[in-house]
Amino acid sequence: MLLAPLATLAGLLVLAGLLKARRPEAATGALHAVGLPGGALVVRLLAAGEIAAGVAALMVSQRTGALVLAGTYAVLAVVAWRLLSTAPGAPGCGCFGDLRSPVHAVHLAFDLIAAAIAAVGALSGGDAPSLLSTWGDQHLTVGAPLALAALAGVALSYVLLTVAPGSWGAWEGSAR
Repeated sequence: MLLAPLATLAGLLVLAGLLKARRPEAATGALHAVGLPGGALVVRLLAAGEIAAGVAALMVSQRTGALVLAGTYAVLAVVAWRLLSTAPGAPGCGCFGDLRSPVHAVHLAFDLIAAAIAAVGALSGGDAPSLLSTWGDQHLTVGAPLALAALAGVALSYVLLTVAPGSWGAWEGSAR
């Protein structure tokens, strides 16, 4: 079962939505960079959609939740691709409400891999209950490590998508 990876992907959507709703300016710039309309209200509505998708993925059946995640991450992959191909010099993607996080090929790869993991989860989820109820049914010695793994996954994914691309850019520049 893909409990921890699916919960990680859901948690990351919730985190991104919360941070984007708090500071919508960066995502507004990213929308404009790819030719889409959008102000703070539009970004906050999109952020609410991310939060809703993440929460729903945890609360509905595993198959349905995984389908929600697969669809959401597929859309995010298209947005990352558009930013990379049409606005490579964009100041930031705004994924986590931060202008300092430039869009990077890592974003596209992450979103594609996330969509694939969620699709596998949908295919293998069967009629299993929600991720949260499945965790609740686990013995504490199983459920607690799964929850910790998901939280660690959210934290590491956040670092991968926000800190690492800038660090790789600095490293690539020093190799010249």
